[in-house]
Amino acid sequence: MKRLDNAVAQFSKTAVSPTSQLAVQWTARERGGFGNPRYSRLGSLRYLGCGSAALRSVLPSGFLATWGLVLCLASAGASAQVDIAAGLAGGTPGATVPLPFVFQADSNITALQFDVLFDGTNFTSEAATAGSDALGHLAASALQTNGTRRVVLYSSTNAPLDNGIVVTVPFTIATDAPEGIYSVGLTNAIVSNLRGERVPLFYLVPGYLIVGTNWPPAQLRFPRFNQDGLRFVLTGTPETGYVVQASTNLTQWTSLSTNLAHGGVIFFRDTEALNFRYRFYRAVLLP
Repeated sequence: MKRLDNAVAQFSKTAVSPTSQLAVQWTARERGGFGNPRYSRLGSLRYLGCGSAALRSVLPSGFLATWGLVLCLASAGASAQVDIAAGLAGGTPGATVPLPFVFQADSNITALQFDVLFDGTNFTSEAATAGSDALGHLAASALQTNGTRRVVLYSSTNAPLDNGIVVTVPFTIATDAPEGIYSVGLTNAIVSNLRGERVPLFYLVPGYLIVGTNWPPAQLRFPRFNQDGLRFVLTGTPETGYVVQASTNLTQWTSLSTNLAHGGVIFFRDTEALNFRYRFYRAVLLP
């Protein structure tokens, strides 16, 4: 096995403020909606009823011209946590490459919305499609500004999402785009469960678009503690296997898990982390 450079990190126990929970139910009709608590209101709230049945009743054909999410306040929802990450994709100038968006949740999630932020000078985005792991779901998207595309994924039957690649957005690389690694951000994310309640996000992870062949090394990113232990995100070469290992002395390493970087992303959780005063982690590429 080959050890990867720049993939070793030490995570200390740090207090994490609890995520505020604003439970909502949602329908779709008007542009705008509410983002995460730290984001400002984007548009007016119009009460149309909640849940997937209401969504089907108000969603007109060709609604992409003025679309978004309208949220109806509801009682406090579950404390489940949800992760959404932009993956990695790359190619040469002039090529069109599909950028995957990876989802993970420990509860039944039926719908989500997020804005994708990208370099509008060197890339052109196209309509989103439901990913390979979003069976029974429909994707819709619209360009908000040059460099911002809003994506909605929903189910007309209230079907829960499976973990994995749930959305793909094609990007065309400009013919004169310089070689390099370009960040793709995520913002204004909203997630709804089977009962139409909003579920708090744990991770909203940016990804990369790569022009050329110089891909970034594997990285261990965004360490956070919660009641289940330590969580972090491993980003690396898409569809490649990695072993996550841990050590207390940087000499003896214990393998904790072996995973495939589906879309270039692995969400990792160490439930034993709180038993150690400190612990080091690294990613090892499978042969």
